[in-house]
Amino acid sequence: MQECKTRRWSETTQKIYELIKGNPLISRKELSDTLSVNPSAVQKHIEKLKKEGIIIRKNGAKGGHWEVL
Repeated sequence: MQECKTRRWSETTQKIYELIKGNPLISRKELSDTLSVNPSAVQKHIEKLKKEGIIIRKNGAKGGHWEVL
């Protein structure tokens, strides 16, 4: 968790990062439901993590998984 704080991410981005790290198979819908945030907001935070080179999506949206770099 310390790694996230040093990057100065928002609280939601940190939570998304931790959830993905803990469960690479988690879906955007599950993230949205777990955090009680709009799916478009989850997408925004995921795009930020992807742009920073922190996560990537492997094998597509269905049946794929997240990879924390």
